[in-house]
Amino acid sequence: MIYRGRHVGTLKVYAAEPHAFSQTEVHLLGLLADAAATLLGTTQSIESPVRLSKVLTDALTTRDTIGMAAGCSWPKST
Repeated sequence: MIYRGRHVGTLKVYAAEPHAFSQTEVHLLGLLADAAATLLGTTQSIESPVRLSKVLTDALTTRDTIGMAAGCSWPKST
């Protein structure tokens, strides 16, 4: 399954005999795979907000350090 050019998983479907699925069923399975790929591709991991928070905190700390070195005066981040 592909979402925005990124591989996000595989949908495997089994049958007891070869060629068990009609064209309509194959089409429906494709629609299911597309929906699953969208869901998997857009779901954030639990760590994503924590990582983003750390990056933003680090950026504010760096900004304050640069401001002190340059003699700038802006409100200190909390």
